[in-house]
Amino acid sequence: MEKLTVGYFGGSITYGTGATDKDKTSWRALVTAFLKKRYDVYEINGGVGGTGSDLGAFRCQRDLLQYMPDIVFVEFAVNDYNNKEVLPYIEGIVRQILAVSIATKIIFVYTLSKAMVLNDYSKGQIPKSVMLQQKIADKYLIPCINVGQKLWEYCCENNIDLEEYLPDTVHPSDKGHFFYAQSIIETLQINAVSECAIENGTLLDACEYANDDWQYCNEEMLNCYPHYLSSDKIDAELQIDFYGNVIGVYWIIAKDSGDILWRIDDGAWQKTTCFDKFALDFERVHYKILASDLEDTNHTFKLKISSTKDELSTGHCIRIGAFLVNHKK
Repeated sequence: MEKLTVGYFGGSITYGTGATDKDKTSWRALVTAFLKKRYDVYEINGGVGGTGSDLGAFRCQRDLLQYMPDIVFVEFAVNDYNNKEVLPYIEGIVRQILAVSIATKIIFVYTLSKAMVLNDYSKGQIPKSVMLQQKIADKYLIPCINVGQKLWEYCCENNIDLEEYLPDTVHPSDKGHFFYAQSIIETLQINAVSECAIENGTLLDACEYANDDWQYCNEEMLNCYPHYLSSDKIDAELQIDFYGNVIGVYWIIAKDSGDILWRIDDGAWQKTTCFDKFALDFERVHYKILASDLEDTNHTFKLKISSTKDELSTGHCIRIGAFLVNHKK
């Protein structure tokens, strides 16, 4: 499982104040629990109650950056609300993080206080601390999640007293922490596609893995690839060792195409067909992504021709030009 060091940098809301158990029911703990479903997570709780980005700029190295975080959630909107100076401190935090590693992902989280509702949101305005932090976010292309505004709008739409979520007007109850966490998790899930972008996609030439059961065809794969491997022998096997998080096949679908069995490492065998009804009228180049959520490391991929086939297919033939592989690093 891939390791991920997650930093939470903010005030008491980040620390977990208001939750019945800061390490289980706070928004920070709930987001960490979500990330642990996919990563081996090391969490940094850099929340200090009653402090804003001004102190944060001076404690950033000690309380956050010495641990080399991969991702940092920055939450100072509430404690910066009455600060006269915000820009130099917030920008200082961002620049300190990026100076350690430009690859570190920074996310601004804007939480809520009743004062922000009374003075700003209820009047259709954005709190000054949020606006100033947003200027820095826009400058450095930092994604932002305004969980506070979402909570206020949710309460208005459903005629709910805000104090059900913020009993002391600032610190969330377990219910409030859960709302914050869910808003953040939903955003992370929506943006997960960009985290898995195919930036290093490549074609591994199937002919490099030829063996006695597979015929090397020194002709173009329907004008789309210079050559391909072909076999119609049941149980004819190919083995591909690759490094990456995605594996797929680039092949020909024809009227005599059959099914394949495949597995990754010591996983269970799975079946995929190389035939569809359109193959009866014309053959064509096609592809199939077999796995796209692998750990980004070394893998062994095995493929063999199945004894099964679609009832409309005239054979068991498999013709492969290349394997589709992507790696993150």
